Amino acid sequence: LNLPDSGIARVAPGVSPQAFGDLYQATSTPALLLGCMDGWAAQAEWSVEGFVRIFGRRKLVCDHRFGVSLRMADFARYMQEQCDDTPLYLFDHNVEHPATKHLADQYSLPHVFAENILERLSPSLRPPLRWLLIGPKRSGSFLHKDPLGTSAWNALISGTKYWVLFPPATPAKMLRPEACDKTAQDSAACWFLQWWMGIRPRAMQWPEEHRPVDF
Repeated sequence: LNLPDSGIARVAPGVSPQAFGDLYQATSTPALLLGCMDGWAAQAEWSVEGFVRIFGRRKLVCDHRFGVSLRMADFARYMQEQCDDTPLYLFDHNVEHPATKHLADQYSLPHVFAENILERLSPSLRPPLRWLLIGPKRSGSFLHKDPLGTSAWNALISGTKYWVLFPPATPAKMLRPEACDKTAQDSAACWFLQWWMGIRPRAMQWPEEHRPVDF
């Protein structure tokens, strides 16, 4: 995709947690944190090939909607061979398992998120805190709100991920395309290519309280 920048905020490394909270979190403003992945071992250590070598026989969640699990080695082969409209993508929250627990030592929490209020909950009430995502081309999430009602930060180790973010006040009727019998209704690729690419120029002219950000 070759699209103009829609104006995502870029935040310098030295911003304080208080300033970040006031400027971005409190206002539901999307932002890119600059420099927060510097020095991460994950940038050198994490790869599909490396994961296959280290825990290729371990089953990981590849479709959290239906609980589909595959061995990492089988999923890697699927990634290379698939031509699906709606590909499976790894979306696993069992990062604390002994086989994968070491991954948590290969990245660090951005300092602006040092306080995590979810950690105040008892283990029985606390939703998953860490997720490992790996996907082939055309994979991704259909238009959605977080099903657990939480907020999260994301870090991209390799590849490309395209985001479209809508303000909370955007009416639902502005966001969903007409149903089409020829495409999968939960396909991220179909939503992007058949609806978003057509409406994007108009969406960037919507009132500010409804105007999306993509990057």
